[in-house]
Amino acid sequence: MVDFFETLGVDMEISDMSFSVSLDEGKGCEWGSRNGLSGLFAQKTNALNPSFWLMIREIVKFKGDVLM
Repeated sequence: MVDFFETLGVDMEISDMSFSVSLDEGKGCEWGSRNGLSGLFAQKTNALNPSFWLMIREIVKFKGDVLM
């Protein structure tokens, strides 16, 4: 993506970005990319949720594909 932006002549800056999700006013899924495991498991029940682990696997796979 960086190469693509450079090709287009887009100005870029180094930044520290994070991402978080809170659905249904905290009653749905909550997740954050900061604060290590405490952000990842903002809802403790997600540690036992197979769908949550599948989402984590897809995020890691996506990151691996992007950084190739």
